Amino acid sequence: MLGFLLVFLTARPISVRRLSLFFIFVFGLSTGMLEALRARHAQSDALITATALTLLMWSSPLVRMLRDSIRLEQCRSVG
Repeated sequence: MLGFLLVFLTARPISVRRLSLFFIFVFGLSTGMLEALRARHAQSDALITATALTLLMWSSPLVRMLRDSIRLEQCRSVG
């Protein structure tokens, strides 16, 4: 929870806006699909799906940034 809050505090406003729109879009889409498939707990499953996909989308740039910083440290230690 604290890590997620840190991401929102350090992100640019446009990124948070896009992330929020992505969450709303995925939540609406998965709710509709799960209700069409007549899942028992469509609302809660849609919330879990939207949260997981949003975190996956947000973690990709963080992993890339971490990888680049590790590479930079390795280049500094070699050179």
